Amino acid sequence: TILLDSQEIDEHILNLKNVFTFSLYNNICRSLFEKHKLLFSFLIIINILQGENIINSIEFRFLLSGIVLSTHNKVDVEKPITSWLENNVWNDMIQLS
Repeated sequence: TILLDSQEIDEHILNLKNVFTFSLYNNICRSLFEKHKLLFSFLIIINILQGENIINSIEFRFLLSGIVLSTHNKVDVEKPITSWLENNVWNDMIQLS
């Protein structure tokens, strides 16, 4: 038997993950329409980043759904007078800050 040190084991596991992810992507993409491949790629990378705790779940939820305003977390900050900034976008920016 061959004994590997911890660094070699970590590299081996990383290589296995990469090969598996690439294989999964290629096999699934064969059955997808071209317009759906980008969405599938996005889902894969989001799952990988969530597994590595790189993505903040609150920010990701905001990306998917936007802010759901409630009365207990409403902050009143006066919106600048502009024609290009919609009220809902301003509210989202305030809630994110």
